[in-house]
Amino acid sequence: MSQIGVSKAIESLHDIFIHPLTREEKEVEKRWMDEHLGFHSLWREGWVMYDSTIVVIYQRPGMDGNAYYTHKGNYGLNAQVNTPFISQFL
Repeated sequence: MSQIGVSKAIESLHDIFIHPLTREEKEVEKRWMDEHLGFHSLWREGWVMYDSTIVVIYQRPGMDGNAYYTHKGNYGLNAQVNTPFISQFL
């Protein structure tokens, strides 16, 4: 699969995984954080951000390929989760 094909495949899943939470869903996540991580309101109206990871791709992309070269000597995409609702992931 070409880099363009991979990008289109990832983009086609956007609306399945990326959507705004309702107020009720946000409150459930905030309560989970308070109960399990003990932050107790210090972060309640903010965001939780995870360190990123590299998703290795099969070969050097044809367009701007050098931009995808990683410090580990392969080509990859940087993926980072920025979310206020992490209880679904832990």
